[in-house]
Amino acid sequence: MTKGSFVAVGEVGIRASSTDGRNWLTAESPAKAAKNKKGWGSGGAFWGLATGEGRAVAVGPFGNAGFLHSSFTEGSGWTDVELLEEKGDKCRLLDVAFGDGRFVAVGGETPNYISGYWRWSDDGLKWSEPHVMTRRDFHGAGGMLRVCYGNDRFLAIGKTGKLGTSSDGESWDFRDIKKLKIEPLTDTFIEVCHGNGLFVGTGLHGLRRYSEDGTTWSEPEFGKEGEHLNTMIWTGSQFVGVGPGGTYFSPDGRTWQRQSNRNAPLFIAYGNGVYAGVRYRGEVLVSQDAIEWEVVGKLEEDLRAIDFLPAAT
Repeated sequence: MTKGSFVAVGEVGIRASSTDGRNWLTAESPAKAAKNKKGWGSGGAFWGLATGEGRAVAVGPFGNAGFLHSSFTEGSGWTDVELLEEKGDKCRLLDVAFGDGRFVAVGGETPNYISGYWRWSDDGLKWSEPHVMTRRDFHGAGGMLRVCYGNDRFLAIGKTGKLGTSSDGESWDFRDIKKLKIEPLTDTFIEVCHGNGLFVGTGLHGLRRYSEDGTTWSEPEFGKEGEHLNTMIWTGSQFVGVGPGGTYFSPDGRTWQRQSNRNAPLFIAYGNGVYAGVRYRGEVLVSQDAIEWEVVGKLEEDLRAIDFLPAAT
């Protein structure tokens, strides 16, 4: 009996699921299926994915306005994708997280995701009205690129060191993690996750920092040049971060060990005793140790996110 499913999403609205990371079932690409409908076109995509309440929820940008959402329940497949129309605000959702019974999706206003943008949902199907950051909220670039939940709060990270925290996903406290004039751009986070009571942020060249509250962070640690940590997960017993050439392990988010890897994916998830990963050109990979990766398949579109949905108990 399986204990859950891997779920992966990506460009042109591709959605896929697998119980073992090797054999994948794909749903009809919704962007292709609805390409003749107003507001769709070839740009439909899912860029963010989160699991909670026995459901996986994917969100993403397309066109000039609006966003996609789709939910998957193990055993019953995917729901219909829904287009929520905007009024030309050109805001796009880039990521979604689940915590305290709520899905929270974040993004930014194009071009360049200058202003933060967010919505929330208690079931992943019906969503709040869109909220856009104003100059009163935060001065300067503040698009929200990634989000996670832990320690009774949502934490979102943005461009050039910006971050925000929220207890409910509705009201946010935005701030700057560093003084941009004196610290290098390499200190900017590109991923964040939570586990063992800590937030862990990662970035270029093996960057790792940790925080208990999401606002006060440890000094940065770096790895080898070029080992950009696009993905970091908490497996339930350890943090695992994967970059091109190196995998970083930590039991607590504070002390780390690095091991050289082979054929690493861009994004990973852990479940059913194995690691599964995805990367561009639709490749899916599996690994027993997050070090040696095997390409086991190729789906029809680029994959942008992967997560594990535990089976309902």
